[in-house]
Amino acid sequence: MPDPKDRTGVLRLLGMLNFLSSFMPNKSTITAPLRNLLKSEVPWHWEAEQKQAMTKIKEVLSSSPALKLFDSSA
Repeated sequence: MPDPKDRTGVLRLLGMLNFLSSFMPNKSTITAPLRNLLKSEVPWHWEAEQKQAMTKIKEVLSSSPALKLFDSSA
């Protein structure tokens, strides 16, 4: 999952996260730095705060028990 490069990329990412929201506890807290970039009075600046939010999103979505491969034998 690459970092968003513009406002459209952030919207795309947040849309995907809404689809996965049941697998992501504290979604609103984690995504706050990304949602701040969508405000009209805030210029686009991808900084450490946004990078940290992306790292946390990737960590939460890829860690157990959030998402895993389907096991048909279970």
